[in-house]
This record gives sequence, C-alpha cells and structure tokens, in this order.
Amino acid sequence: PQGCEDLMNRIKTVKPMLNLMGHLHEDYGFLEKEGTVFVNSACVEVGNQPMNRGHLIILNNSGEFTFLEDVKEVSLVTS
Repeated sequence: PQGCEDLMNRIKTVKPMLNLMGHLHEDYGFLEKEGTVFVNSACVEVGNQPMNRGHLIILNNSGEFTFLEDVKEVSLVTS
C-alpha cells in the first residue's frame, strides 16, 4: 500500500465526503471507499512529463457534487 497511514486513519475518523490529492503519479483517478471519494489529480508522470488531464468537481449548495474526468479546459461563468 502507498500513502500515509496517519492520514488514512484521520480520514477514517473524520469521514469527509471528498479527499483530494495530486501526488503518487501512478495512482491517477478516483475511487469511493467507505463513503469518501478519493481523487488523485496528478497530471505529470515521474520525470515531469504531462500525462493526465485534470478533474473538475462541482459542488452544489446541498453538499452534493458532480465529478468530471479528463477535463481539457474550463470556462467559468458567474452570475
């Protein structure tokens, strides 16, 4: 297993809806485990060569979210 055991223990205690990270280049992507969605948005491979596009997470006022993978670009519109 990779990652920080202390951090995982804290996540198990706090039980956040989302856990966002951007390292461990080989573990790009997302998974849901025990009510938490883990998102790794690492965008370069070891050696700093571009490898992955970003993720976009849209949160609404109810705390629900929409998750998009492989986002090339985003235009923000505010009202």
